[in-house]
Amino acid sequence: MKRMIMLLAVLLVALPLAAVDGGKGLLIVTTDHIKNGSAVLGDLIAEKEKRGFTVRVVTESDYGGADEKGPARAAKIREWLVANRAGYDFALFLGDPSPKLGDVPMVLGQPLGDGVSDPCGDTGYSCVKIPTDLYYGDLSGSWDLNEDGILAQLPVDMGEGGIDFGSELAIGRIPVYFGDLDELDTLLSHIVGYMRMAEEATAYRKKMLFPLSFIWFDGYKVFQTMHENKETAETAEWFIHNILPSHSGVTYTRLYEAEGHYPSRFEHELALTQENLKAEWKKGYGMVLWGGHGMPTGVARTVWREDTNGNDLGENDEVDSPLMIDADDGADIASGQPSFVVAISCLVGFTSDPGSITHRFMADGAAVGIISASSVTDPSAMKWLEQDAPLDTSTFAEDNTAVLFFDRILKGGYAGRIFADLRDELGDETVFRVIDHKLMLNYFGDPSLTLYDHAVAEEVPDTDDTTDDSPASDDTAPADDTSGGCGLVRLW
Repeated sequence: MKRMIMLLAVLLVALPLAAVDGGKGLLIVTTDHIKNGSAVLGDLIAEKEKRGFTVRVVTESDYGGADEKGPARAAKIREWLVANRAGYDFALFLGDPSPKLGDVPMVLGQPLGDGVSDPCGDTGYSCVKIPTDLYYGDLSGSWDLNEDGILAQLPVDMGEGGIDFGSELAIGRIPVYFGDLDELDTLLSHIVGYMRMAEEATAYRKKMLFPLSFIWFDGYKVFQTMHENKETAETAEWFIHNILPSHSGVTYTRLYEAEGHYPSRFEHELALTQENLKAEWKKGYGMVLWGGHGMPTGVARTVWREDTNGNDLGENDEVDSPLMIDADDGADIASGQPSFVVAISCLVGFTSDPGSITHRFMADGAAVGIISASSVTDPSAMKWLEQDAPLDTSTFAEDNTAVLFFDRILKGGYAGRIFADLRDELGDETVFRVIDHKLMLNYFGDPSLTLYDHAVAEEVPDTDDTTDDSPASDDTAPADDTSGGCGLVRLW
């Protein structure tokens, strides 16, 4: 008996910092092809069970619709979740996210309804049909109250019995294209390796990286003329001033704009360039907040090269957009130390097609969890330059989400639940551009992962008699070494 008590004590010491929220039930929503063919899914499940999770894998054999894709399959999955979610707090989706043809699809929310003018139509992407996974998290009401086939339409689908934006399930997604089990298993191995990492190897996770660009200048015009020099670095500076003092041991490196007529107003450790960003990130950072103009496969800086006419306005012909980071960079960055990322960029979470920066950074092991946008975003209403001002909570965007996400993950929360709660807490739903942001921002990765996950001691059988006073082993499993908003003012 004494040996069993000591063993339990060792196991408790080996567990990661206790997460502060949520329960311990995890659904893995996927396909029979993935369930039966993945060589690593079982390892992921085993690691979750070591941490006290109850895990259930759900496929079309459970939710039905084996011959259906896209919206029809999505409806089957949601119907099953509504009926069977009791006892589960998280859901990890593994499959093709295409809203039209996916086998574990996202759905298209249309707050403005059908037949409206799309200001992004010329780009090949939509600002009015928004891919989302919130459909599977907010299960308490109908997403189509008037049964017209248009989901999340204002105001008809948000009345009594409709969408309320609270998430009964915290959703995370891992895209799988063309049934590629090899790529999926490589990606899952990064997550398993993260959980199996020896505790002494996790120090990098309390390092933060801030690669943050300008997004417009006074005088720049697309749909409208802007009247300020706006850089996403403002958000990091507010975070450093207001949030970081409550977290001991956290260090950071800032990469801000150092080129052009109007460089960053803030001190920074490195100039923001693609090569600097790749080289620095590869050193190992647990948390990354980036900002710049996005498209699905890359992010660009905004540089005011020269005030050629001397009018002190950053007009279109004076501004360039050099690449800051792209989807191929994930393979160069990956070092066995994946990051949690919040991206202040349009469209980098558009995963309806393969090859997005969100998809590639997870598949290549640069990131273990990403909050990113499936459509075109705007910054929050927060005035970040007023460093002593309280945080704006009337709007919901990547920037105000980021400062609270990193605060709470440093406190030990589950990543997907933190994000789901912030989406519910932030944003007055009567304010312009709040509801579409709640649809377009999604969490990618295992939603039940924490910043502090590390190797958990294997339970060993008690073969000795109760009089054995020898100490239990405190060995842990070895580390696995598998190695601003963009706004409607501009795309890329």
